Amino acid sequence: MTDLILHYSPASFDSQIVLLTLVEKNVPFSGLIVDTGDLNQIDPNYVRKSSICGVPMLEHDENVVVGLRDIIDYITKTFDGADLSDGDPEQIDHWMTRVETAHIEELTLATPPYPMPFPRLFSRSRLKQQIDVANRLARDVPELGDIYREHVRELRHLFRTLGDEWKINDYYRNISVVLDALELQLKATPFAAGNAYSLADVFLTAFVARLGALGQSYLWEQEDRPSVFEYVQRVKSRPSFTKVFDEDSTPRLFSDSFFLKAVLSRIAIPGSVVLAGLFVILLF
Repeated sequence: MTDLILHYSPASFDSQIVLLTLVEKNVPFSGLIVDTGDLNQIDPNYVRKSSICGVPMLEHDENVVVGLRDIIDYITKTFDGADLSDGDPEQIDHWMTRVETAHIEELTLATPPYPMPFPRLFSRSRLKQQIDVANRLARDVPELGDIYREHVRELRHLFRTLGDEWKINDYYRNISVVLDALELQLKATPFAAGNAYSLADVFLTAFVARLGALGQSYLWEQEDRPSVFEYVQRVKSRPSFTKVFDEDSTPRLFSDSFFLKAVLSRIAIPGSVVLAGLFVILLF
């Protein structure tokens, strides 16, 4: 039994990067899934341990590590395995930063990976629900108040961003800029920072996997960005890819109960009426 424990959500972008790093380095670990759909990442017991309202969180011996870069740094310095620093250090940091600043969370909320009407409306409703819960916890658990209030500030930023069409479009334009830069790099080297798969490629693998889940894989069609197209096929063929990016890794923004409640509130039909109608349909 390993003493390394990763608290994560399969659909969390940062969690996917950490998982991919652990799998690529062949580091044994125990995984504890945090159900972010039920807001377990802001449960006081979890927050007391992590000091954040989110995932991932790494536990090892007496150490608790949070923050994507800090976790990656801890893994690479603490455990043996594949050398994911093999490449140009500046290029590795460059691509890690490009992915970190690509606003993937905002784009995921703006572009759910399943068909639904008015997706941003429901994303904003979901954020409003989280804001209300975090505000209540800030009052009810005063010793964690600063953490919850910081989380509320982050959620409000996301809420405002989803209401800004220009900003979302600008984020998508930046995605194209990143892919154009990657196309140029891959004409010179087989991987993002040189001749070997490195942390730059870990971040970029999660990046293209998420874009694919959001229906954006047309961005690297072979005739437009042929080097990126071939790169995506290579990273998807790695054994680590199928271990991390399965059906559970597709972002699911809403639970069924939340979605039904939100729909009912928008069309102003009492839930009891809908349930009665469903009962009649099933009866006959």
